[in-house]
Amino acid sequence: MIYHSSVDCTNIKKTAEYIFKLMDEVVEVVGEKNVVQVVTDSESSMKAAGQLLMKKRKNLFWSPCAAHCIDLMLEDIGKMDNVKETIAQGKKITSFIYNSDKVVNLMKTYTKKRELLRPGITRFATEFISMESLLRHCTELKRMCTSDEWAEFNNTTKRKAEAIKVAELILSEKFWKKVRNVCAIMEPLVKVLKTIDQDNKPTLPIIYEAMDRAKMAIQKSVKSWKTIWEVIDNRWYNQLHRDLHAAAYFLNPILQYSGTCEFNLDEVRRGLKNVIAKLEPNLDAQVDSINEIKIFADKKGGFGSAIAARALPKSLPAEWWLNYGEDAPNLRNITVKILSQTCTSSGCERNWSTWSLIHTKLRNRLAVKKLHKLVFVHYNMRLKVKNLMHQRDTDDFYNPIDLNHIFHQDDILDDWIRENEQPTLPEDNLDWLDKGIHQTESESSEYQEHDNDGFGDTLSQYITKRNKKGLAASSSRKQKSKTKQTSKQTVPSSSNKSDNSNDDDDNGDNGDGGNNSSKHSGYN
Repeated sequence: MIYHSSVDCTNIKKTAEYIFKLMDEVVEVVGEKNVVQVVTDSESSMKAAGQLLMKKRKNLFWSPCAAHCIDLMLEDIGKMDNVKETIAQGKKITSFIYNSDKVVNLMKTYTKKRELLRPGITRFATEFISMESLLRHCTELKRMCTSDEWAEFNNTTKRKAEAIKVAELILSEKFWKKVRNVCAIMEPLVKVLKTIDQDNKPTLPIIYEAMDRAKMAIQKSVKSWKTIWEVIDNRWYNQLHRDLHAAAYFLNPILQYSGTCEFNLDEVRRGLKNVIAKLEPNLDAQVDSINEIKIFADKKGGFGSAIAARALPKSLPAEWWLNYGEDAPNLRNITVKILSQTCTSSGCERNWSTWSLIHTKLRNRLAVKKLHKLVFVHYNMRLKVKNLMHQRDTDDFYNPIDLNHIFHQDDILDDWIRENEQPTLPEDNLDWLDKGIHQTESESSEYQEHDNDGFGDTLSQYITKRNKKGLAASSSRKQKSKTKQTSKQTVPSSSNKSDNSNDDDDNGDNGDGGNNSSKHSGYN
């Protein structure tokens, strides 16, 4: 993934036609043959723009962001009466606790300094996060409500009535039963959301199967599962599901050879053929590709080799096809494109924090063009460093997404919830950024500066040089500051009068001695 560009839309109405124009310009620059799909959120103008783009560009797809669609599923579930009531009660407990520092500190003594996770610290699934956090600390909250400290803190007339209601809720088994039911409904969808909300591995190959597994998990744990399925299917079929999802599902070798998936559904077969027709304009090549499907499905040739079977759980689907799909060359060319795709645009939203980092109060007079350049350089540098860090762990980098592990994981929030994403580059070493802002146009080009500063080196070498320069510049500034302070305290003169001069300075003499001091440029 790379950051390509941004547009200043100030005072511009974001109509479908305007958004379509922006999309089309980027496709033109990148090249239509190099674009498989365009992913945006599912807002109405975005959807209309996507349809206009596909109407003009016959060989690419527009897809809605799966993360946003699943979040909308969770919002729809949250509007159901029984779920809505439980969530409101949970918010009442959380709000009461965090409205008093004393109660917060009391809670921490029982939860071992752990906070309750509240809605708003992440972009998605905020209601589930709040409910799951309450359920996790159920026992500790009950103990807190029966303590003497609780009664003492909430003994005032103003808080007593509300404290009694909150305590009744926390001590009510009926309430906790409803919380468990809400979590059982939402947790499978949150697991899918967590899985696809990433930018280091292609997620299109697993979204179809992940949604099926989420529905089956809800069916097993919730009595009113049919109602929940209706909510999910409404978003899935009317908004999210696309032919690309079905094609990626069929062509994913991990799922194809698992023996547990349904690949003979008309929906899947039809979707696969539609994708082949769109990505391969030549009719003869389309026929060859469709004929090669049987070679893949029956594990003939290289698909059925021992090494291909051994590599399957240790390879990303697209990489596996590149290595072992030589017996289906036409289908392989199409499949690699499909299985290399994402199903969400949520990863791209992380560049908003980069904008905030660069466009601070000190830099709020940056021209838009200059700001775009700085964000382009900084964000893509972050992406490269992040990619290098992922590649260090080769096992994790090449391994496919394991749905079995995800749907059996107990603590799904442990490594997902972060209040603030740690920056890949240290924010305390942005001297190079400020320097570029104050240079002239001819001097501020990062590309010209890189040519003379070892940009041909590896990225890690480049960052190391930048860090050294930042430290050297900081040291130089400190030395200059120290020298200036010394100049204020010392009056240059002949060596036999140095002591007297210093005494005069200490007594606040601002006469000729001060003037002489300002004229001298050298010191012993």
